Amino acid sequence: KGARVSDTWTQKSLSATAALRMASAAVEAATTMGLSASIVVSDQAGTPKVTVRMDGASPMTVQVASDKAFTAACAQMPTAMWSSVLSGDVFAAHKFASSIDRFCTMAGGIPVNVDGVVVGAIGVSGGDDDQDVAIATAGIAALTSL
Repeated sequence: KGARVSDTWTQKSLSATAALRMASAAVEAATTMGLSASIVVSDQAGTPKVTVRMDGASPMTVQVASDKAFTAACAQMPTAMWSSVLSGDVFAAHKFASSIDRFCTMAGGIPVNVDGVVVGAIGVSGGDDDQDVAIATAGIAALTSL
């Protein structure tokens, strides 16, 4: 016998088409800013759906962008918020950083919400904090500008 339908649940996730549209918009934003960056768009579990390393972007930006997307998706909040969340608790900051693989507190990871549910995230690495956030925001804006 197999499992019952009542033993399952349905979860929404970004489609591959939406992830590609987000990545393309983010690349365009980075190009406009004169930056070479890496962009990772993930599903709701932080698993990459699209990864782009622009020409000239450092190879290490791929891992950083991926970790930003992972953290934003799994924590369901922008990565930039973590520095203020953890600033008053040195023990918690150390514990998170050392015990959660891929946990990233650098700005540039933003979850994608649809009707209050996180369906994915985007992570960007290659500029300063404000630039990475602006590029990620441009990627998310591609979902609403049809």
